[in-house]
Amino acid sequence: MVIPKVGEQRHSALVVMAKPARIGEVKTRLCPPLTPAQASDLHECLLQDTVAKMERCFSAQLWIAFAPEGEEYFQCTFGARGKLLSQRGRDLGERMHHIFADLSHLGYRDIVVLGSDIPTMPLSSVEQAFHRLSSNGEDVVLGPASDGGYYLIGLKTPVEEIFHRIPWSNAAVLENTVQRISELGLRLALLPLAYDIDLAGDLKRLWNDFETSPVLREDVPKTYAFLVDLFDNTGSVRLEWSR
Repeated sequence: MVIPKVGEQRHSALVVMAKPARIGEVKTRLCPPLTPAQASDLHECLLQDTVAKMERCFSAQLWIAFAPEGEEYFQCTFGARGKLLSQRGRDLGERMHHIFADLSHLGYRDIVVLGSDIPTMPLSSVEQAFHRLSSNGEDVVLGPASDGGYYLIGLKTPVEEIFHRIPWSNAAVLENTVQRISELGLRLALLPLAYDIDLAGDLKRLWNDFETSPVLREDVPKTYAFLVDLFDNTGSVRLEWSR
């Protein structure tokens, strides 16, 4: 993959980590109530909405860090909408560290990395993350997720040790990461709590938020349209939630 020269970029980088929308490989914990095809469609909607939202962050260069097996998909789908970077590493921590290291090597100072499935996260949270790094003097910014992880991490400079000895994919990820940051003597800022979309309960929560927030419906229109269509055509989803 061709990586741009340093002079082509802004000083800050905003990175969306993502996987290609492949049936049976994404949002599998939503099956049931969704079918694998519906889960893939939802993943695509969430990703499209996230990229569109992040394109409005004019203070940073948008990057999409894709899983290595997804290069063709991302070149075709997002090649014209942001710069592409292949993820590398054996686990999530290594992959995130390499994103920070690779972009720092290209000359970026403040780098923010986030997931692609946090539809209720407002763009103001991302802007706040950059402000914390550039103006407030914090070394690290974290966006806490309601499942005990985090949906966003921002760093002024790469610090590989932040990702050491973290048991990924459990409810103590945020707690353990905050402890590591404290041990390293780094200054930390926390953003407002948000939630990602992994389980049927998250879909129900999102639907409830859509019903009460016109702004949210406008912010992630593809995801909203998906859920409207789901409710119109898939009564089984309601049955699953009612149990």
